[in-house]
Amino acid sequence: MRTLTGMVLGCLMINLVIAAAGYLAVRFSWLLANLAAVVLTVAMVFLAFWFQQGSWAWAALIALVAAVLAGMYLREIQDLQGRPILGDLALADAVRHPEAAGFHFREGVVRTDLSGFYDTAEEGPAEGASTVHEVAPVVFDGWSATDPVDVWAVSWNMPNPAKEWRQPHRAGLRIGGTFRDDYVKAVRDAERRHGLTSHPEMALVRWVASPEKAREDYWQEVWLVVKVWNIVYGAGLTLYWLFLWSRHLWPGRPAV
Repeated sequence: MRTLTGMVLGCLMINLVIAAAGYLAVRFSWLLANLAAVVLTVAMVFLAFWFQQGSWAWAALIALVAAVLAGMYLREIQDLQGRPILGDLALADAVRHPEAAGFHFREGVVRTDLSGFYDTAEEGPAEGASTVHEVAPVVFDGWSATDPVDVWAVSWNMPNPAKEWRQPHRAGLRIGGTFRDDYVKAVRDAERRHGLTSHPEMALVRWVASPEKAREDYWQEVWLVVKVWNIVYGAGLTLYWLFLWSRHLWPGRPAV
């Protein structure tokens, strides 16, 4: 019973850390949310040792990863929620509307042959695992390399960006502040590679069929993070509890 109680409390702790990180991400900043997640995780590990509840330690590690992922998506929601999505625009109009969350364009094609990249591993091992950010310019009919680029398509959540960018969507959802700096570095790489220039207020967008639906999908991704990590934790500790229960039923069973 004590182990089962620890499992339930551990599940509640996971959601507490996720909720706290999500609230701080939306109200303040993603950095503060991550800091809070780390502090709460350390506190959970301490309590795990204090109360001799090993399940809480596992819950703490799961909560840390889940909170960081949930906070990331919630920060994007914060940046985009309540901002208008404009329609029937020329590409050049995007830079005149920094308040807009997304755009429907009258024309536009993504030039995948003029892409640029930025790998977070370039910052050194302290940055963690390698993540490649890719961008490509969205251009109008008659555009030439001497014209500044007003809109860049980014590879956010795209396993195959080049394939997605070939779709004739002519619409984009602006990315928030979470990864903007990394994509700007990818833009600078494309400029160096291909001799391009960009408008100072360039728009970085996800090339999508419906910016409205793409914005709503952020909430689904947050809930997916919460559900997956609760399932992982619950399934893992259920197996652990069954293992302990089997040893209780057959205490004298010889080792295999």
